[in-house]
Amino acid sequence: YPDLTEGQLSLLRSVVVGHNCLSKIADDLELGSYLKLGNASVSPALLEDALEAVIGAIYLDGGWSQAEDFVLEILESKIDEYSTQNNEDYKSRLKIIFEQELSSTPRYSITADGPDHEKHFYATISINGEIIGQGEGRSKKEAEQSAAGEALKRFSNE
Repeated sequence: YPDLTEGQLSLLRSVVVGHNCLSKIADDLELGSYLKLGNASVSPALLEDALEAVIGAIYLDGGWSQAEDFVLEILESKIDEYSTQNNEDYKSRLKIIFEQELSSTPRYSITADGPDHEKHFYATISINGEIIGQGEGRSKKEAEQSAAGEALKRFSNE
C-alpha cells in the first residue's frame, strides 16, 4: 500500500491485527470446528492462535510467497472495509495511534462560549504541552471529533 501515509498505515495495522479482526477471520474460516478441545469451548484467543498456526503451516509447507498470498487474501476484506469507511471516528483512531505509537492517551481541553441555548464548544488536543489539534462544534463531542480529525491529518503528513 505505497499510496498510504505512515499514519494511515498505522491505523490500518491496528484494524487488521486487532484481536476482534483475527478471531472473526478464523471464525469465518470455521477453524474452531477443527480444534479438539475436550470440554473446553472455542474462545477468540484460541481462534487467533489457530489462524496463526495455519499461516505458519502454509509458510513451512509452501514458503513465504504462499503464506503472503494467503494472508493478503484473508485480510483483503478487512483492508477494503477500512478503506471505504465514510463515517470516521477520528477520536477513536487518534486514541489507537497514541496508545500504540506513544504509549499515551490524547488530552482534550474543552472551552465553550455563548448562551446556554446556543453554546459553541472548542476542543484542543495536546501532547507534552504541544497543541496537535484544534476543533469546534455545537457539542463537546463534535468539537473533539473535529480536533481529532485535525490531529490525524497532522500525523498523516509527518
